[in-house]
Amino acid sequence: LESENSTLEGYTVGEREEKGENSVGASSGGPRVTTTSEKLDNDLFSLYFDGSSLGNPGRAGAGFVLRSGGREVARGKKYLGSPFTNNQAEYVAMTHGLKVAADYGATELTVFGDSMLILRQMKGEYRVGNKLIMYHNQAKRQAKTFTRVRYI
Repeated sequence: LESENSTLEGYTVGEREEKGENSVGASSGGPRVTTTSEKLDNDLFSLYFDGSSLGNPGRAGAGFVLRSGGREVARGKKYLGSPFTNNQAEYVAMTHGLKVAADYGATELTVFGDSMLILRQMKGEYRVGNKLIMYHNQAKRQAKTFTRVRYI
């Protein structure tokens, strides 16, 4: 990650007419975030994230879904390229989602993921190794924008 926002590089904003949603992403299969413009309860956000790599390290992708009030309000995915480890891709996915949740004005967030390592590192229960420290620090900085974050 070269800069604070490097994980979101390449996103552009465009309108989706069919449902009144905004679509953020590059055309022709590039990274994409789909959002809604309806009024949301900023205290009730849930973030679901996942990342994976083929070869570990290898070609990787990251994605997230943001929910509020029992419905999906944003989703994002990005091909990361190579080489990324699975854990690096998990951190990138979570950081994408944290950024979008902050952009929505979320104050409290519950974060769900399938990587116990990442979740426990974010809770401070596990040590963070050199290969992940940069990703971890970026996610922790992003998490500080919320009043409360729970990792499940």
